[in-house]
Order: sequence, then structure tokens, then C-alpha cells
Amino acid sequence: MTKHINVTQLERRMLKNITLSEYQDGGDPVDHEVWTFSVTDDHVFAGGKASGVMASLVKKGWAWTNEREANDPTCAITAAGVAALKYVESDLMDSSPKMIERSVERCREISDGM
Repeated sequence: MTKHINVTQLERRMLKNITLSEYQDGGDPVDHEVWTFSVTDDHVFAGGKASGVMASLVKKGWAWTNEREANDPTCAITAAGVAALKYVESDLMDSSPKMIERSVERCREISDGM
């Protein structure tokens, strides 16, 4: 059974913000922690939208958060999150749903093996 990959515009924006955070070191963004404020300090996340979008990303397995200290929470994108972002930003949207799901599942396997 092929699953439909649903990425909202706000989820896409937050995933992109994680990968483009000024606290990324220029390498692979997967599981690289960045300060959450650097991701959510964007006018589209005003009015409390940021926490709902981040919760959705975490539930889907596309990001994770670490709130070890309330004043300094961090977040990171997962391999599945990178796959979802690539899906919406590439020609994969026009590809076979089965091929897309295999790509996402492979990213999850890689992420789980780390």
C-alpha cells in the first residue's frame, strides 16, 4: 500500500528554516541541532503557529526537539524530513507514488540505523 506524503506549506517552511539556519555548519543537516529560535523567528510563525508546526514535524518523524533547558531549546531535521523536503522541492512530485515511498522509507532506515 502506498502512503500519501502530505507536507503543508508551514511544514515545508519550517523544514527549510532548519536546513538554512545560521547555526548549521555547512555539512549534512540531518540530526544537526540548531537553536529553535533561529527556525521559528519568521513572521509566518507568529501567534503560536510555530509550536503546532514543530509538533506536527516531530509526530511525522521529520524533526526532533530537545528542550533540555527551557531557555535554550534546540531542534533538528531527520533523514525522513530531508526526504520530505526534497519531495516537495523536486520533480518527485510528478513521480510514481511507489518510488517516492521507497525513497522515504530508505531515508527512515538510514536514520534508524544511526
